[in-house]
Amino acid sequence: MLSFITVISQQNNICFVKYSDNGNNWNYLHWYDNSKLTFTYETNYQVFDFPVNIDGKYIKTTDTVKFKKEYLEYKEGLYKELGKIKQPITQREYISNVVKRTQYANENKEKYFVLDTIADMNKWEITEDTLSILGFNCQKAVINYKDIKYIAYFTQKLAYPAGPRNFRGLPGLILKVDSENGSIGYIATEIKFPYTGMIPVLETDGIPISQKQYSIIAEENNKKKLMKMNNFLKNPSIKQN
Repeated sequence: MLSFITVISQQNNICFVKYSDNGNNWNYLHWYDNSKLTFTYETNYQVFDFPVNIDGKYIKTTDTVKFKKEYLEYKEGLYKELGKIKQPITQREYISNVVKRTQYANENKEKYFVLDTIADMNKWEITEDTLSILGFNCQKAVINYKDIKYIAYFTQKLAYPAGPRNFRGLPGLILKVDSENGSIGYIATEIKFPYTGMIPVLETDGIPISQKQYSIIAEENNKKKLMKMNNFLKNPSIKQN
């Protein structure tokens, strides 16, 4: 479950899009309005194996039939732990390269207001190739951006000059984008337009910091999170502090 401050949209020009990534462990939730986009994440973590206690020793298994009770308890505990982590809220105006983000760290005890500036993405080459995504006819475009080739499909039926994460610069909404080297890939799996539900609010009262400065803090916190998660995976019966 996501945890953030929200408001209810009363406008009929909001478009909500959920994207999945190649790794399939995260969903990317985007809200587009006339002037800006807001996005955050939710976990889509797939449980392929899990620990069970056999004769006092924990071993990993994929047998969800024989160990159904243990599997459900483990999955519930894992998602509970993941749900405690507040996900960042990111916002950017379409006409700006400045990205603003509410970012939590140190077990949600610290809140930062992160500012980052991203490079222009305006040298797309639009082709005649098309692809249907969720009922929208999309046109293909390609770009070399920071020495990586990206292939995107966008629709002018949704006239938002943006896309998943920081992809942008086309005359319509990007519903699918992949890097040629396979390292990055997003595709829209759900679209709601017009959207009148909850929208996360960018909080600006955190500690002001640059992306470069925050990256140093994040690296240390990620090490701590990984250690905690590994301990949980080894022995889910031990309460994590």
